[in-house]
Amino acid sequence: MWKKGWRARRVDRPPSGESITLQGVEVRPTSLLKYLGVMLDEHLTGESQIAQCRKKAAQLIAALRSIAGMTWGVSTLHLRRMWTAVLLPQISFACSAWYTQGAYGSKSFEGRANSTFRSMQRQVHQYIAGAFRTIAGSALEICLFVPPAPIAIQRLAEEACLRIHASPLRSTPARRSDEGRRYGLVSPLKRLETHLKFKGIEVNRMELIRPFAVPPWWQPPATRIAPDKDTAIKEHDLILRATPLYGPNSAIAYTDGSKTEGEGVCASALISKGNATARLNDQDTVYAVELKGILLALSQIKDDLLRELAAKRWKEEWASSNSGAHLRAVFPEPTKEIFAIHESLRRAASSVLVQMQTGKIGLPAYLATLPQWREQALEDNPLRNPSRCTCDQGHHEHAPHPLLLPPFH
Repeated sequence: MWKKGWRARRVDRPPSGESITLQGVEVRPTSLLKYLGVMLDEHLTGESQIAQCRKKAAQLIAALRSIAGMTWGVSTLHLRRMWTAVLLPQISFACSAWYTQGAYGSKSFEGRANSTFRSMQRQVHQYIAGAFRTIAGSALEICLFVPPAPIAIQRLAEEACLRIHASPLRSTPARRSDEGRRYGLVSPLKRLETHLKFKGIEVNRMELIRPFAVPPWWQPPATRIAPDKDTAIKEHDLILRATPLYGPNSAIAYTDGSKTEGEGVCASALISKGNATARLNDQDTVYAVELKGILLALSQIKDDLLRELAAKRWKEEWASSNSGAHLRAVFPEPTKEIFAIHESLRRAASSVLVQMQTGKIGLPAYLATLPQWREQALEDNPLRNPSRCTCDQGHHEHAPHPLLLPPFH
């Protein structure tokens, strides 16, 4: 039975290598095509785009080498901004179309793609932080507070999927996805929808957002104002009871606004995200204060679930990582506080700080792990352990040693 079905599919498959004619123009097949800046191969695996990203990353790393070193050049803060705001968006351009996750038969490619992105980001972070090449990539990500590249690119792809489903053009891909798919292949958009569904996000319930001024006949969302307090309480209780029907990610917000002593104060509270308050100027009316409270609630909802899930995944990866134990003892979780220290430091001081935090610094305890340095140290003094400190106290001279025992240095 399996052989007969396979032969039937082979018969139905269109012949390969033959050209077609569209509107009098002959179109010849090709194994590789660049369309709107994206490299497409014949199997749509995205592997050719990954190779293109690798070449672009090599050029970007060469550019970073020319403007910064371990002790000179552009500050660590500005280098990090260049990577997150300029260079990474170039590499992750249109990632929702070529970054495959969970596709049929693409597990090996998925692993190679993630490995490539981690390697590229590690090299860039090495020059940004002014660190040694032996520092683990996960430790550099914590020091610079930059999430792992696979997590960041996956979040960008999922956000692109949500924007497509919230746009007026979502009916076009939805109509095409209902057609019969051959050979068990699934489009990148459909794969992203499946990933979002596993995370508790139903793309079919997305509100339509028009990215331009609405026409005069546009109808706003339905609103309801209760005539009295008792009716409002009853309707409120009904909404709470019906909330589980809409899913665990439904948002319920409470807003309020008032003016006291000429000052406007507004507040909003979300069941799942906590409270928020804001103060307005004396010139604002009580209606503006009420609207500001609603705006606060919407801004809280805007802090979407995808960013929270990406941060949680990063936290779990860092906790289970086999590298970076020296830094994890100080910072068990990713936090902005570790990078805020670099704002007031010069390039050389930032480089030394990262080396001290990770334990990979030019002290004998670390240098003794490098074969060339160890051989040279043993030639100079064969009777002394290269990793020992010169304080003659029997301690290994690692990063905490000169900090905890300053009288000997």
